[in-house]
Amino acid sequence: MVFNTDYTIEKYALHTKWEHFPEEVRELALMCSLDLMSALILGSYGKQFEAGLKLASMMGMAGDIPVIGCVKTYNLLGAAIVMGHSSNSFDIDDGHRQIQGHPGTSFVGGVLAAAIKQNVSYKEYLSALVICYELTIRWALSMQKDYGFLHSTGTYGAFGTAIGIGRLLAFDEIFGLRPHEQKAITRLPL
Repeated sequence: MVFNTDYTIEKYALHTKWEHFPEEVRELALMCSLDLMSALILGSYGKQFEAGLKLASMMGMAGDIPVIGCVKTYNLLGAAIVMGHSSNSFDIDDGHRQIQGHPGTSFVGGVLAAAIKQNVSYKEYLSALVICYELTIRWALSMQKDYGFLHSTGTYGAFGTAIGIGRLLAFDEIFGLRPHEQKAITRLPL
């Protein structure tokens, strides 16, 4: 495996705008967004969602981010956990044939929680979803090629989640805060 240190992936993840995507990709992003939102809503009626709520509550993850299907609010990590459980509750989320997994469900909880926390526009949220899909799928395919076997959604999904949350929380190319935001933010609350 060859490691490239020119930050190509980070630049793509952090600086690509909605307008840069072809119309076909933007239409697919809307469809995927609706699919993931449906999985979140319906999933909030499942036992897996209840497990996510219990986990976030037991870990003391109260905060100010609302989650779909619950009156309680959580911090970033808690909301990501709860919605991550919800999106996969009934296995009705997206699927990808080549990686034989569910890329969207792996990152939607974290990305939606970060989008709500940062109060981003719908276009910025959709841009983050497109970037997460692209990089998560490429990461999964790369892992399959390198290791010679399939990996579970959670294995490559963590990469996509980190990319999406990093983008929405204004990380820079080396996943630190941008200089003008270092002064404004002394601690990133989870």
